[in-house]
Amino acid sequence: MLYTIKCPECRIEIPIESKYLINKEQITCPNCDYKLSNETLNNLKNIDKAISENSKNLDDFISIKIEGTIKGSSIAILK
Repeated sequence: MLYTIKCPECRIEIPIESKYLINKEQITCPNCDYKLSNETLNNLKNIDKAISENSKNLDDFISIKIEGTIKGSSIAILK
C-alpha cells in the first residue's frame, strides 16, 4: 500500500510505502524539513493496521484511493 503525505508547510507530496511505515519513528519533509507530529504518525500507523487487517480476506485485488486529513496533514492512500 502506498501513502502520499502532503506537507502542510510546502505542500509537496511525500510517498511512503506501508511496509516501511511500521518502523518509522519520524516522517520529515525532504523539501522543508517539516516533521509530522508523533500523533499524526501514530494515527497513520493505526489506519494502515486497520486497512491491512480488514483486507486480508478479500479474494480480489482491488485498487482504492482514500483522501483525508489527519491533524493538518493531507493524506492520500492508494492500495
